[in-house]
Amino acid sequence: MAAGLNGKQAQIRVQDFGEGIPTDKLDRIFDCFYRGEDAAAIPGFGLGLPIAKSLVEKMEGEISMQSELGKGSTLILSFSPAL
Repeated sequence: MAAGLNGKQAQIRVQDFGEGIPTDKLDRIFDCFYRGEDAAAIPGFGLGLPIAKSLVEKMEGEISMQSELGKGSTLILSFSPAL
């Protein structure tokens, strides 16, 4: 995990070194109840990322995910300063 400034935005990056997420699945990871085909053995309901997205957007921030198969994923939270 790393935190810092990116221009005028505060940014938090959380990285893992897991299997990664296929590019064609990345656009769905913030959908409620979406867990992908390979997630059946992993407990959960597919609500964590949608809840995080809702909270970040209510704070007028942005959330995104970068991922590369075989190398892992990075979740990025960005927040602009209050005016």
